[in-house]
Amino acid sequence: PKNKKEFRALEPSTYLPKGSLKLHGLFVRASHKNYILMRLDPEGGNPYPVVYHEYTHLVLSEAGDETPLWLNEGLAEFYENTEIYDQEVWLGGLNLQRLRLLREHKLLPLETLFTVDEKSSYYTRENTGSVFHAESWALTHYLTLKDYEERTSRVRQYTKLVNDNVDPVAAAIRAFGDLKSLQRALDRYIEHPSFDHFNTKVARVDDSAFQIESISPAQAEAVQADFLACNGRATEARALLQHVLQQDASNELAHETMAFLQAADEADAESKLRAAIQLDPSSATACDRLASFLWERGKNLDEAQALEARAVSLDGGNVGYRIDLATILLSLGHTHSAVEVLRAATASAKTPQEAESASRLLSQAVASVSGEIPDKNHQQQAGTVAAPPVPYRDHELMARGPHVFTIGILKAVHCEPPNLDLSVTSRMKLVKLHTDNYYKVQFSALFKVTGDLNPCNDLENRRAKIEYVEAADSSDPAQLIAVELLK
Repeated sequence: PKNKKEFRALEPSTYLPKGSLKLHGLFVRASHKNYILMRLDPEGGNPYPVVYHEYTHLVLSEAGDETPLWLNEGLAEFYENTEIYDQEVWLGGLNLQRLRLLREHKLLPLETLFTVDEKSSYYTRENTGSVFHAESWALTHYLTLKDYEERTSRVRQYTKLVNDNVDPVAAAIRAFGDLKSLQRALDRYIEHPSFDHFNTKVARVDDSAFQIESISPAQAEAVQADFLACNGRATEARALLQHVLQQDASNELAHETMAFLQAADEADAESKLRAAIQLDPSSATACDRLASFLWERGKNLDEAQALEARAVSLDGGNVGYRIDLATILLSLGHTHSAVEVLRAATASAKTPQEAESASRLLSQAVASVSGEIPDKNHQQQAGTVAAPPVPYRDHELMARGPHVFTIGILKAVHCEPPNLDLSVTSRMKLVKLHTDNYYKVQFSALFKVTGDLNPCNDLENRRAKIEYVEAADSSDPAQLIAVELLK
């Protein structure tokens, strides 16, 4: 960002309210990448300390062990005070601004310092956040140089204890000794007239090994949107992504970020659905909603079946739950079990609409049983069975009517290149599909596919949006037009 306004448009919303800690740089770690945000205007100050600070966070995040927040910030503050000269580098120099602040303000008790996390007001508010960062720097500086001078490894021992799930305060006592004594030592250290630092030789770097790459405005906005998404500002990210895709519909990063946001929304929704069951385990509605959520995404279908069966047992009079259970069973290939459930649903239907829905799906399930190998709930012998053969067609398939779209789980994928047969199971419908040439089918995905998509191997049990046209002969499968794999 070139100024404060641009920086605030990207920084976490936690720091936007009045009175929040003012940032000049920020490190954001996501599961798929890392970002450093920094101001480049003169008002933002010398940019190099920000780079050193945020790069330290990056290195610590890649180290594997969890670093407590005070030590993470303390080390970042330690290394931000780096001076690079022609022949040597000074590491961990004096930070006069931090030192002056500590001498003018009351320190946090060490018991508090060791337990502060990212959500604490001690970290996010301007008055306490500044003291937290300064005290973290001073304590880290003191302990790091003390370890070096005494040839000990107390800081490393402390980190190991915390990673072994020892309480942060208890870990500090075991590694550093009595905290009151440590507090007094830190007070004396802050009042000390001079501070030591480390010296090391400059490593030679070949400047020609670095390349500068120009990017378009749309690419720059895609990066900003991805940063916002990683930073928890999903609403702003989506708005910016829409603008990017209007300019460049094939922007790969924009599509990746859209998929990332969708996954984050789904994870949040799943967490809330699971919490609802924990609050009321006897709620058939909660069980049905989570089962449907899992089925719609093609994930944990065995768990979805168990949840839906539980919903039926809790409220046997609800025909919708039975239809949902049958749909999940069909997705799992348990056709005979689905038929039994649908027969019970048809018998217990209370309205014409319920009876019609159950009967329609029952007819489709019964029709699919013909010529199939019994599902694993009805097999007499264990073991892997081959998929049923696709019947030979002695006539050309003719399509009719408008294009139809449905979302469901892909099943019974069978290839005799270039022919492709499969079925898609949605909540209320099972559709059999065919194409004489799958090279003419449009395949796509709402996520990044590694390598080339192989329709014969990569479609089974996947959740997808299907475009098709009904066959002129109702006994024939529908004509497959397009497949969009969903995350």
